[in-house]
Amino acid sequence: MRTSLALLAAGLGLRLALLVGGFGDYVASRIEVSTLGNGVLSIREGVALLATGTSPYTGSPCYAPPLVLAGAGALAGRGGHLAAAVPFVAADAAAALLLRTVARHAALEARRFAPPGGGRRADGNGGGAAASVGEDVLVALYLFNPLTLAACVGCTTTCLESAAVVGAVAGAATGSAWSAAACVAVGAYLGLHPLLLLVSLAVLMLNRRPSSLHAAPSLGAILAAWAGLAARTAACLLVLAAASDAVLAAAGHPGDACLPLTWRYVRAAGAATDAGGGAGRGGREDWGGWGGGGGGGGGCWAVHVYSLPLLFTDQTPNIGQWWYLFAQVFAAQRPFFCFTAHALCALFALPSAVRFPRQGTLLVVLQTGINTMLRPYPSVGDLGLYLTLLATIGARLAGSGLGLLLSNSLLLLGVLAPAMWAQWIGAESANSNFFYSITLLLGVWHTLVLVQLVLVSAQLGHECKEEAVGGGQGGNKDKRE
Repeated sequence: MRTSLALLAAGLGLRLALLVGGFGDYVASRIEVSTLGNGVLSIREGVALLATGTSPYTGSPCYAPPLVLAGAGALAGRGGHLAAAVPFVAADAAAALLLRTVARHAALEARRFAPPGGGRRADGNGGGAAASVGEDVLVALYLFNPLTLAACVGCTTTCLESAAVVGAVAGAATGSAWSAAACVAVGAYLGLHPLLLLVSLAVLMLNRRPSSLHAAPSLGAILAAWAGLAARTAACLLVLAAASDAVLAAAGHPGDACLPLTWRYVRAAGAATDAGGGAGRGGREDWGGWGGGGGGGGGCWAVHVYSLPLLFTDQTPNIGQWWYLFAQVFAAQRPFFCFTAHALCALFALPSAVRFPRQGTLLVVLQTGINTMLRPYPSVGDLGLYLTLLATIGARLAGSGLGLLLSNSLLLLGVLAPAMWAQWIGAESANSNFFYSITLLLGVWHTLVLVQLVLVSAQLGHECKEEAVGGGQGGNKDKRE
């Protein structure tokens, strides 16, 4: 613990030094770090609009939720931009400490999943293929990772979301369903995609039970655990929505509240159903303001905030896979590609849980990697969290022969991405295809990692099962003799 505290002090000191040194604005201007959905400029825009009595959700580029605006505004009013950066630094500190719990559970799962008797694999590697890193190493990987460091110094909400994801994994690893659900709700409030981790977290919780030492959880048990987590998460999201509505009402913008508009919509829909089609058309007068421009306010804040990732309304270049496609696609095909993009993120959650019902840590890493690769507006902070969680099972890649290739290729992409951006925007000697090729290659890198993880984990599970069956048959033979 002393080593972790020393690492924590050093990591926080480095972040504060960079913020005091004035690097925050430069880092926040990088498209690899900030997007329209997570950037500090969006938060400052919303805070400024609130200060002037204007709704931040009426025709503005602010896509930060109300509670983020309220916290940033309160801190900025007392100590300026440096004080407003305190929650982001504190989020990294909390994530680093929670990673100790994640590391302990990953090590326990690795020991339980190792081949019996320390058997050796066909490629010459022993049971160490399932090994995990130590607690202090994982803390250091997160705190001194340049990607997570940039996300924090740039004051992006990605570091808040990352802390929520780590808290959810730690809560599930310790068996606390409400803690996991509350953290997932906070992460979803900030970025939606943590909701896709619920299946993985359900498997993680199920494997803590003593019965999981002998039998893998069934599909019914996984779905039941998922339903329990989903219900708790929905309750926590309702609390966050109510708090957001209260903040907007206190700021003088009750027309931006979501829960009253939702209730009016439900009542109007019920009246239309009971009274028939004619009353339904008349009842639409009660639905005004849902998407903005009616009801005496800016409309539901959630519609404005979450329409950005759900509908891909911004085509500013980023390190994701979708910005170029949606900049070129025709309007008639946009709904289809929006559905396809989001479906790909959620497609593998349940099948992966069915295939690896005893490897909750692996499922969390796989889903985090899929979210990082396919979410609409990813940041290097998302990649930093994924690389940290990948370290908990990264030893499995050692036997694949691709460890050197994957590490060097990621380093090369990290150099080429800003170079291609400078050639395109700065020197104007290239076009968008040069930068987009780098983001496509990053997608190939993600695919290689995910495929290798699945293949190696499936092979390891098969060999563990074979050795367990062989050991049991040998023991029975000895008894008969």
